[in-house]
Amino acid sequence: MLEPSAGTGLLAQMAKLRGASLMLNELAPDRAKILRRLFPGVPLFGVNAEQINDYLAGKTQPSVVLMNPPFSSSPKINSRNPDATPRHINSALQRLVDGGRLVTISANWFSPANPTWRETFVKFQQT
Repeated sequence: MLEPSAGTGLLAQMAKLRGASLMLNELAPDRAKILRRLFPGVPLFGVNAEQINDYLAGKTQPSVVLMNPPFSSSPKINSRNPDATPRHINSALQRLVDGGRLVTISANWFSPANPTWRETFVKFQQT
């Protein structure tokens, strides 16, 4: 299981308790330190999850991606960025093994019922 924005590890811990093999990513150094202590020996990356597929090229493809992406923030962008969520999801979908499952916890505004994001969800389904 890959968690592209692992934060302090709550979702990863739940997956670990269910027996999942983990791959974690966390860009923030303080949260990455917490993850190293909680999950010794687990692969931990520190890259922008909006490009997780590119950064993990050649690495194992997970059969499950569990994510709670930043809803509207991106590294080095000071203003609100509503495209952050779909970028995180798209990159994670590309990293996922064929037939795998992606589970995303997202804000309620990011929904196929919202006309602004309808086409994005259509494209996700094609992937």
